[in-house]
Amino acid sequence: MKNSDEHIIKISDIVYTAAILIAALVIFALVAGGGKGQTVVFKLDGEVLAELPLDKDATYEVQGAYTNVFAIEGSTLRVTETNCPHQECQKTGAVSAMGASIVCAPNHVSATITGEGVEIDAITG
Repeated sequence: MKNSDEHIIKISDIVYTAAILIAALVIFALVAGGGKGQTVVFKLDGEVLAELPLDKDATYEVQGAYTNVFAIEGSTLRVTETNCPHQECQKTGAVSAMGASIVCAPNHVSATITGEGVEIDAITG
């Protein structure tokens, strides 16, 4: 004989499920927004070479053991030319999210998008 207190879905189940969904949507909105990138910081061997606004189209060349030419176009950053081995930095493509970086390890160069808002700890591709 079944107890009358047994239901397939209880009201508390609906409340908990709704609370979890709302929390997940809020977290997604914060992370997906990621904050707006405003500046690109270029570094060579850990030393800041330049900071350029992300909203103005420009090119920036970094000379080290190799040469990297970066382009800021349409609020995105990419490597347009490089003579480093394997050219992984150029294969990264365009990045635009705050916290995103393009790194040329052989040349000890990094270009990182910075700004205000939520920062993402790592970018995978």
